[in-house]
Amino acid sequence: CCSSNSNKEKIKVGVLFPISGELSDKGVDSLRGIQLAVDDINKSGGIDSLHGAQMEIISADSQGDPNKGASETERLIKDNDVSVLIGTYQSSVTKLATQVAEKFQTPFIVSISVADIITDRGFRYTFRVQPRAEFYCRDQVLFLQYLKRNSGYNVNRVALIHENSDFGTSASYSQKK
Repeated sequence: CCSSNSNKEKIKVGVLFPISGELSDKGVDSLRGIQLAVDDINKSGGIDSLHGAQMEIISADSQGDPNKGASETERLIKDNDVSVLIGTYQSSVTKLATQVAEKFQTPFIVSISVADIITDRGFRYTFRVQPRAEFYCRDQVLFLQYLKRNSGYNVNRVALIHENSDFGTSASYSQKK
């Protein structure tokens, strides 16, 4: 009970985001947010259920590339012995990275990525903390119904414009449905 936190077990957390490339601003912000949370948990005594274990972040750069994300996921697991992974911001990167994590039976917390396929595959080690694309799209339609009900403005037709990635195609499929 009375040992210092420096003597406690370290839990290695692999964090994978696009730190460079087109979406580096989003990746850096995501990494900083996780670092704030880990710092707060560590300063508050660590992980209670693990007797105060401290977390250590080991970050990797997906560069926004699915194949790079998959190879970095494997490197974090095999070379850095991370206990859990968090990421990746882009559905196409997350799709491959979670396949690698599943292969190595390493939990992967999907912090930001909405493509439905990520959790539709039935993986045992993939956990998503935000809504699926299907739910985002459902809420867009509910908003149009709300708009009609509360303002009298009726939207009869919409145009769907999306990018051709796992995110865009998953969202457009749900919007059409």
